[in-house]
Parts: sequence; C-alpha cells; structure tokens
Amino acid sequence: MTSEAPTEHYTREYFEKWNYADRPLGRFSMYWFARRYYAALVRRYAPSGGKLLELGCGLGDLLSLLQDDFDCTGIDLIDYSI
Repeated sequence: MTSEAPTEHYTREYFEKWNYADRPLGRFSMYWFARRYYAALVRRYAPSGGKLLELGCGLGDLLSLLQDDFDCTGIDLIDYSI
C-alpha cells in the first residue's frame, strides 16, 4: 500500500471542484452546517476575545465564522487553500 502525500492529493483542481460555498445552495450543504456547528462549539467552550489556531484550515471557512469573536490564525500544508 502506498501513501499519497497531502500536497499531491489536495491540488488546486481539488479545491475548485469541492468549494461548495460558491455553488447555488452551497451554504445549505452538510459541510456548511458542520462548520456552523463547530463554530458554535468553539464559542461555547473558548473564551471570547482569545486566540484561535486552526491546523489544517483549508479554505478558512470555520475561521471566517469566528473572526469577529477571536484573534484567528489558520495553518495548512496546501498553499492554494489558504
């Protein structure tokens, strides 16, 4: 079994194909609801105004939901996604 490096799998084409937010009804996808759920969990358990670091932030959808409440930073291996 061979293991593919994340940078080889998550190409620019991958993000263009799977970016649901740009599509009609994209904000109603399960992905979008999951991000809103995670944001609610962070708001519930983390002190507002604190620093928030997301590892593997992808396109930054979760951080964009939390940027008004936290000092947000995102890190990802894939340059294109940031």
